[in-house]
Amino acid sequence: MAESSQQPSEQSIKVMPATDPAVRLFIVAALLIGFGVWCIIDLPKYARPDEPFSLQTVNEWAGYLFNYTGAVVFPIAGLIPLAMAVRHLRRKIVADSRNLIIGTGPAIAWETITLVDPSQLRDKGILRLNYEPGGTVRLDSWKYRTEDFRRLVSAIESQAPPRAFQKGVAS
Repeated sequence: MAESSQQPSEQSIKVMPATDPAVRLFIVAALLIGFGVWCIIDLPKYARPDEPFSLQTVNEWAGYLFNYTGAVVFPIAGLIPLAMAVRHLRRKIVADSRNLIIGTGPAIAWETITLVDPSQLRDKGILRLNYEPGGTVRLDSWKYRTEDFRRLVSAIESQAPPRAFQKGVAS
């Protein structure tokens, strides 16, 4: 891949992430961590049953196992959507006159773009870019601020090579 410098030029377009996807992930993380804290608070209520596991003691064992495993599993599981939300909020796109930089990934030079697929752009807000050597980028308008995303699409239409639009799908 013909990589350019990672430093954007003065006339660059910065596309910042939308907050809606991150808020949803923060809510899921808060619920999971909250369930874990609830299990920790309830631990004294559920001591290990004295009787062996049987059909008559299933409720006591279920409460005990749920609270002791939930106290560990829920907070750890809550860290996954929390990390995903933070990662989403830190991912921005920078497009300048030489290349496209998505997040911390490599710079994609405009001349290496082989296909611009806007077939789902109008209905779903998804734009796919294929670039050499064998890379694909999926840009979703729901994950980025609308006005920034529109400016990015305009920049892609003006900067991508004309041959990228001639593969059967027109913009």
